[in-house]
Amino acid sequence: MPAYADLVRDEVIDGLRLTLRQVAIIEAAEPCDIALGAIAESLRMNKPDVTRNVDKLVKHGVVRREPHPTDRRVCMVRVTDAGRVLYRRIAD
Repeated sequence: MPAYADLVRDEVIDGLRLTLRQVAIIEAAEPCDIALGAIAESLRMNKPDVTRNVDKLVKHGVVRREPHPTDRRVCMVRVTDAGRVLYRRIAD
């Protein structure tokens, strides 16, 4: 089971209110950079939902956007150090 399965609808961690979808996005991007489209596909979310949730996570410093190394059309999501700490707290 994913780490976010134990969370109810929203969870407040370190002062941030995270939705299940936001936690799932952090989990998807935690091991390595991942494209927004790949997140949408793997989590069965639509792309605008992923974009909105990533925007919120970027605003809180949990993830950041990176350009794809070879395809300018693709935006990659990278978990920040603060996001990794937060993810470990959720997973424990």
